[in-house]
Amino acid sequence: MTGNELIEQIKALGFEGDADSTDRLYSVITLSMRLIAAEYPKILSKEIVKQRGEALTVSPSELHNCKMLAKSPVFKEGVPYSSVFILDGAATLPKEAEGVFTVRYVENLPAFCDSMCEGELCLDPCAQHLLPLLVSALFWQDDEPEKARLYMQQYQDGARLLRSQRIMNNPSVYNCENGW
Repeated sequence: MTGNELIEQIKALGFEGDADSTDRLYSVITLSMRLIAAEYPKILSKEIVKQRGEALTVSPSELHNCKMLAKSPVFKEGVPYSSVFILDGAATLPKEAEGVFTVRYVENLPAFCDSMCEGELCLDPCAQHLLPLLVSALFWQDDEPEKARLYMQQYQDGARLLRSQRIMNNPSVYNCENGW
């Protein structure tokens, strides 16, 4: 979804002429995007080639548009790499490690501005449909509380459905040492 598409969807929720590029609307969009991104972060990745013999530390400042490393930040051949050492938000690969590693990280979310209207928003695509509802709920909470409650209820219902779909699609299987 682009910023222009977002504003058009917001207008369709009853803003009419109020969805112009105002500081208040942009602030509410930024807040809404950050709230959604906290629940549904957009994960990016970068491949790094490492030679045996020296330790390699990857910090968020070295990755383009990185907010922080993901929960399981380093993979090798599609499997989480367990020998990585995490300290102060940076991942260090040991000296004996070698090969191609994938470092996963959470994308940094900038404040919404005019320049974002043409480009894609920095949100996980599965959660983008929730954004117009949350923006509308937060925008109207002072001026029209009934309208705000309606949009907030729709947002919460959508978020609850999305969470349940993610749980059903990503079951966590725990196997003890004995294999059961």
